[in-house]
Amino acid sequence: NTARDHGLACNQPQRGPFRSRNGDFAGDIAVLKAIFDKPPVKIIPDQIGRKHLGGGHMRSIDRLGTAPTEPCKKPSRCIVLAVPTEQTIFGRILDGEIPCHRVFEDDHTLAFLDVAPLSLGHVLVIPKQRVAFLHELSDDSAAAVGRVLPRIARAIMAVTGCDDYNVLQNNGAAANQAVFHVHFHIIPKHSDGSGLGIKWNAGELVGGEGLATAIGNAL
Repeated sequence: NTARDHGLACNQPQRGPFRSRNGDFAGDIAVLKAIFDKPPVKIIPDQIGRKHLGGGHMRSIDRLGTAPTEPCKKPSRCIVLAVPTEQTIFGRILDGEIPCHRVFEDDHTLAFLDVAPLSLGHVLVIPKQRVAFLHELSDDSAAAVGRVLPRIARAIMAVTGCDDYNVLQNNGAAANQAVFHVHFHIIPKHSDGSGLGIKWNAGELVGGEGLATAIGNAL
């Protein structure tokens, strides 16, 4: 199951996010250094990848800096999310440490075959920007992924003969994300039934006008 979302044959489980709820950033960095045997990491400022959780917020951590650039306003309620992107299998593919069946590559993206495919032609598309979640992507990286997805989909259709396909992108462990590096699955749906199976538990929209307005105002 882990290997399937990794797009690789891998016997070791992916290291998931490390969370600290005590707001002790110096302590968190020391713990992370011990866990991953890497130099100290930094906490990205609030405006990048911020997510409110129970009155606190989530801060992503990357490996490039040294210290927080601004203090947490509510340290006792701060959830620090460490995403060791250099440790993901996709990061290792980008670094050339692990081979892949490369389909496409440019300055911003890489596409390769999933080695545990749901169907013939199952391809993974990743940005070269090393962030865990879609909402953390820069506009440039998001635009680059958006440009190549249709091109790769057309190529998959031409080669496999499929007329139908799914594009799947998961964010967070509860949403079945197993590799904490943004990635998109292009999964052909063939006449033999192979492909992505979806169970859609549709509900009823309540308070749509207010919700749409609130989301629009948050943009």
